[in-house]
Formats: sequence, C-alpha cells, structure tokens
Amino acid sequence: MVKPTFDLTPYKKLMIVSQGIAFRRLEPVSDFQARDETEFPVKEENKERLSRELKTAFETELATLERYEVVSAPGPDVLLSAP
Repeated sequence: MVKPTFDLTPYKKLMIVSQGIAFRRLEPVSDFQARDETEFPVKEENKERLSRELKTAFETELATLERYEVVSAPGPDVLLSAP
C-alpha cells in the first residue's frame, strides 16, 4: 500500500543497490544418497554469474526509462532501487 503523500517527483536519477541473491543452503549428502528432485547445488562461480547477469539486465531495462537517469553514486535527487 502506498501512502497518499508518497511523492517521487523530486527524484531525477536512479541508483541500483544490489543486496545480492540468497541461495538456500543444502544439507550435505553422501555419494550413496540421492538428492530431492527440487534441490540441487549451485557452484559459486554460477552464483556470481547469475548475480552479474541479473544486475546487467535490470540496469539495461531501467536505462530505457525516460524519466530517470541511471547513476552509480548517491545524491540529493537520486532514488535508490534494489533489484
């Protein structure tokens, strides 16, 4: 729910602040146990790649907005956005 007094007009720029992606920890299994079909481990390099790709896609999409300029530093007219 948005407050009726909520006003975005002072903001001209948008800064993307990523908190990263959370991956659920999996219980270790032995070579003799099978994993549940809904659970699978993700390598660290793939986690980092996914984070980069999502951030790039988010920035690319937001760059198409005519109202806001995407920036990399905070300022008085900068709205912080978390993907």
